[in-house]
Amino acid sequence: MAWLSIAVTIILVIALVLVLSLVPVKINMDSTRSGGKTTGKLRIHWLMLQLGYAFDEKQTEIHLFSRRIARFTFKEKTQTHQSIRKKEKKQNKTAKTPAKTRKKLPIRNYLNLTEPALRLIYGMFGAFRFNKLDFHITYGMNNPGVTGIITGFLHAVTGLFRIGSNIRFTPNFNGWIMDWNIRGMVIFTPFKLVLPAVFFITNIEVLRFTRRVMGM
Repeated sequence: MAWLSIAVTIILVIALVLVLSLVPVKINMDSTRSGGKTTGKLRIHWLMLQLGYAFDEKQTEIHLFSRRIARFTFKEKTQTHQSIRKKEKKQNKTAKTPAKTRKKLPIRNYLNLTEPALRLIYGMFGAFRFNKLDFHITYGMNNPGVTGIITGFLHAVTGLFRIGSNIRFTPNFNGWIMDWNIRGMVIFTPFKLVLPAVFFITNIEVLRFTRRVMGM
């Protein structure tokens, strides 16, 4: 009789999780990052729960039924002389330890993941709805070649999903930069993210790639 109660409890928990995953999650964001400084706010609404984060004050608030139940402020840790010495000793110890040479997989193994990865992105993209979204990001890596690869990938993705002019990516080949200007609302249903993830994980090419990586 005990196993029957456990089975019924597990089924009820799974059913409850599936029902809750059908409830949309709303994300409101009004944020700007320029010159390494981030300002604005981020709010996440789900059922009666609301999570808010202020970039300026680095403060997080949790509201339940429109009542604040918690507030957290994140402070940057100041490094003491003792912590710096410990960090230096750890780095010296790591530098003295000979690095283990790992085999590199052929490039074709990574290329085989292109199709399932695009299917995953396409499937997950369908779970999101954008409401009055204005998204502009300026990015750049220390290596201009990497910036070029990211630019090509973003160009392919924006063309595949027919993203409008309200979502823009601007590359910068002069060095590292990550600035943005984001305003609007994004709504997504968690349940719609499950199937694309399952199809990606069970894809034969992904399983082969995982087995080869684990076997290295």
